[in-house]
Parts: sequence; C-alpha cells; structure tokens
Amino acid sequence: MLRANKSTFAFGIEARVPFLDKAFLEVSMNLDPAEKMCDRASKPDGEHPRIEKYLLRKAFDTPENPYLPADVLWRQKEQFSDGVGYDWVDSLKAYAEATVSDAAFAQRAERFPEHTPVNKEYYLLRSIFEEHYPHRSALDTVPKGLSIACSTPEAVAWDPTWAGQHDISGRAVNFHDAASSYDAAEPALAGAAGNGTGPRAAVAAQAQRARAAPRRVAARRVMAAPRGPAPRLFKVL
Repeated sequence: MLRANKSTFAFGIEARVPFLDKAFLEVSMNLDPAEKMCDRASKPDGEHPRIEKYLLRKAFDTPENPYLPADVLWRQKEQFSDGVGYDWVDSLKAYAEATVSDAAFAQRAERFPEHTPVNKEYYLLRSIFEEHYPHRSALDTVPKGLSIACSTPEAVAWDPTWAGQHDISGRAVNFHDAASSYDAAEPALAGAAGNGTGPRAAVAAQAQRARAAPRRVAARRVMAAPRGPAPRLFKVL
C-alpha cells in the first residue's frame, strides 16, 4: 500500500489496490482459516489440488470464458524474482559473469569496503547503483546483509548449507522446485523435512510455525468480525 501510494502520488495519481477493497477484505477475513490452507491431497473441485491461493484461483477458473490460460492460473506460486521468468534471473547472472572481469571482482573489497558484494551479479548491481546514486546517504537506505530467496539475514542462518549465499531466486533453497519439476499433488514440506531430523527438518518446522501464526491471528479476527451475507460479487469464493 505504501509503495502504491508513494509511486502514484508523486505524479498526482491516486491508485486503488484491489485486495484492500473493503468488500473483498470483509469476505476474506470471514472465511474459515482452514479454507485458506494448502492441502495438495485434497481436490475440492475434483480436478485441482488445494494449492496456494486456491480460493482466489478458483474465483477466476471459468473455462467457458477464461480470464487466464489454465497453465498460468494453476501454475505454482513463485516469488517476484522468479515470477518474472527464470530466464530473466539466470540471464542477469550470466550477463554479470561476462561483464565483470575476474580482476575487477578480485579487487571488490577495495572498491566496496563496506558490504562487499559476494558474487559478480551483486558487484554489477552495486556498480550500477553507485553510478546513479553516488552519495553515502543513498547507500544507507538499502537493506544490508546476505539474503537467500529474498529473505532476511536471519533466515540464512536456518540451514548451514545456505551460509555465505546471496541469491534472490527461490530455487536457491533446497526445497523449492523449479516449475518444470513441480508436482502440485506432492506435499512440499514432506520432501523438505526428509526423515524429520537435520537442518532441512528444522526449516520445515520453522515454516510450519510461521504459517501457523497468521492463521491464529486470522481466526481471532474472524471470530470477532461481524457476520453477514457475502457481497454477491465474491460469492464465488
């Protein structure tokens, strides 16, 4: 919301964010939280597993007059960095490898003594940023620290195999498959947890706890929210 406001108001335009529509929020917050959870073993419509954002996908599932192609509507959920296309992510890495020389990268600590880039991709991005925003105050506005799959530095510590990595792609974590090998019917966390021990199991357990917290909050809100008929527009949910 803040990003939408700032970027549009700067040009005298007021944007409306669809998912913050009051009628939509009323319906969403009055849904049974269990209906929002993934269960790939369940196929409520007899065809599609209950994957992420199932209800929202189903609202647009009108094969007789489709809003989106089925392979787009029912593809796996991706973070923004991968959702723009794996080619975009991988091409940027390849371009950085071809553009930043080994000699320049070897001297990266001299050019960037603070928050030194750990790979050529971030060396290139840092160089472009510095070219356009050379002042120290600009650098101070940028989040620091290692990140894997666009997460936080704290998340990098969850798994020893992620130590020292700095990669925006969700494919960098060892339990997120590329779309080409994605099976919507296979439970994701079962493969991630392995035999229930070790760092991958710890990550899976951490993910489960993180998912449980919003459910509890949502459940409390649903219990406290006034009940009433859903707006006709959203009855499909």
